[in-house]
Amino acid sequence: MLWEVHRLAKEEFLVQTRNQTDSFLDKIYNDKGAERSRSETADGRLITSLCEEIFAFIIVHLRTIRDHLPAKSEIFGVAACIVLSRMQLKQIAHHEHAFDDLDSCCAAANDFDRMSERIEDMVTKFKEEGGISQLSESLIDEACRELVSLYSSHAVYAAQSVHIYVFEPMHESIADELFSAEWENDLTHNQLSVGIVRTIEDFRCDLEIYLSDYLLKKALDAFVTASVLFYIQSLLMKSEKHTLRTISCFNDTTKALGRMKDDIRIMREYFEGHVETMPALKRTIQKEFEVLTIVCEILSSASAGTSESVNEATNFVFVLHKQFSDVQITKQFIGDLWHLVAPSQELGVRTLIESMEIQLKSLSPPGSEMRGRSSVPGLRLDEMVRKLYSQSKRRRPGKIKDRVDGARRRFSTEATALKKRRNSLIQSITKKPVNLS
Repeated sequence: MLWEVHRLAKEEFLVQTRNQTDSFLDKIYNDKGAERSRSETADGRLITSLCEEIFAFIIVHLRTIRDHLPAKSEIFGVAACIVLSRMQLKQIAHHEHAFDDLDSCCAAANDFDRMSERIEDMVTKFKEEGGISQLSESLIDEACRELVSLYSSHAVYAAQSVHIYVFEPMHESIADELFSAEWENDLTHNQLSVGIVRTIEDFRCDLEIYLSDYLLKKALDAFVTASVLFYIQSLLMKSEKHTLRTISCFNDTTKALGRMKDDIRIMREYFEGHVETMPALKRTIQKEFEVLTIVCEILSSASAGTSESVNEATNFVFVLHKQFSDVQITKQFIGDLWHLVAPSQELGVRTLIESMEIQLKSLSPPGSEMRGRSSVPGLRLDEMVRKLYSQSKRRRPGKIKDRVDGARRRFSTEATALKKRRNSLIQSITKKPVNLS
């Protein structure tokens, strides 16, 4: 009986601990969030008071729990883990609410980075003060590691989300000018790509003040990816608007390809200029710009406009399919590139990719599409392309044939079902005994 009373009291205590933690954290994230203003540290870092507000409460909360329990009580370890787990859940639920503009992204990144440091310092201090059992220490250490990892990943997420506010104005100002007749014929010094890297550099100089070196490097990683996606998206939009089915969208395809290669070189050289101070950036540059290199090779091959060039597409299909893990998207993407320079051959290359469907599906088992890819909005080629195609109005070759074939399959299925029903009805009639009265 006494054990049961003790158990119920323990459960009630832990439930109360959880509810109190939720109540205070909700107040900090929700009620005070709207009033929270940004400030600058002595070295120019943008921050808010989120970190201080959370830990002022958590430290007092945990000390109160510890002081009301017997020394080295195992319940403290469980209660502390509940508090840390609620911190995790509230952070996951609210971390994106602070991203309204570039400054708020930077402030959130710094806040989350400071929170990852504060949680470690707090746990270390609690252990130094003593009064915690070895089992409780072990439980708290594990919960602390998970929270540190979460805060650190959210700091990177916030820093990389800056790219949205860097490239948003470029989408509005120069995306339509890329690959235009003026770009091809008049902008002989690649003024648009120069403008892109100058804009990025202006923002980078600001971020050098607003963010730590580590978070700045992560932001620059995102800029590399965003630059590549911006260029590819502009190219696909050019294909979307090109309506002629026999003529290249460029006046001189060879000149246009040369202009593209110079654009890519200018952007790549800009980022490579930061590799000396950020060596890890080199790997990101190689990985992301490889896609642009393949795109140029596809356009160069397609520009020949022959059946042989269509067959050469096989060399690129497997490489690009790893980016999409979706046969239909791979077909759309390569087909659209072909449409830019050799629209009369687009159906041929789409048919070729359809014939490779079984092989391609074997390369992308279910669930493989998310592996190792960024969760930051706007930094995934496959998501950008899917969104673009969901809004596409261009009639691609093969669509009418696909609809006819689909109708034939549906008609055949329905005819088979009707035939089975007829046969079943005839059998039921013939088996039914005849009433002679």
